[in-house]
Amino acid sequence: MLTLRALDLPDHLEGQLPAGSVWQVCQRFDHGLNLSCEGTLIFLSGPDSPLCPFGVRLPEGDAARLLAGTEIGQRFIWTGEQFRGSGLSVCCAGARRVALSQAPVPQLPEGLSRWLEGDGVPPSPCTEALEAWSQRLFQTLGRLRGHWENLLRQCVGYGPGLTPAGDDFLVGLLWVHAWSPFFPARCLDDLRKCLFLRPSTTRTSLNYYRHALEGRFSQPLIRLGEAMAREDWREADRALLALLALGHTSGRDTWAGIRAGLRFLLRQS
Repeated sequence: MLTLRALDLPDHLEGQLPAGSVWQVCQRFDHGLNLSCEGTLIFLSGPDSPLCPFGVRLPEGDAARLLAGTEIGQRFIWTGEQFRGSGLSVCCAGARRVALSQAPVPQLPEGLSRWLEGDGVPPSPCTEALEAWSQRLFQTLGRLRGHWENLLRQCVGYGPGLTPAGDDFLVGLLWVHAWSPFFPARCLDDLRKCLFLRPSTTRTSLNYYRHALEGRFSQPLIRLGEAMAREDWREADRALLALLALGHTSGRDTWAGIRAGLRFLLRQS
């Protein structure tokens, strides 16, 4: 039995893995793979991948051995400490636990508006349409008895890719909400209906949404929030660069959602 040892995993993850649950390799990428169990994903990758809310990082050599020794459809059982497969296991017992819950701020930092003005981030192909959509959403948020489901469905799953641009944009808005709440509870309820009653997007996006609705996000977003809260704008710039490096346009689309949400908050204040 070849035993691979995890380096890092989110601090909430093990509590969401039922002992004895069966996981199956469902997607393979250049630098990692996804395990799936009833729609829930675990992303196993090497140390250079930013940790996501359902991610587990391995040393570079172990990640290469994992990719070389697995194929689509292969099964693993979670024992409470490891993903155990045929001839290969991934042990998580000694891994570092990383906090990926976004802490809220008591008030918006004074330098936020000035920092946003100089972001210089080029738009993605979907940015203009998504920002126009967000303006329609923001106009409705003051209606305490509003009905948002149809409007939200226009964004969920919008665009191509493993995580469509509309989903990345909405996750960015949810990050802003976790950092400084602005969504009415009824709007979040309508979003859950869009996502989980009649899902119309990818399972990867659905997993990011599940965590975002609980205030959990990928490492670059946590780093960005911490830097902004400290008003450390140089570190915020570095965190933004790490965010923009995610995926083909995922980082830019997430940032477009964050920027739209932050500008909305600044107008409200």
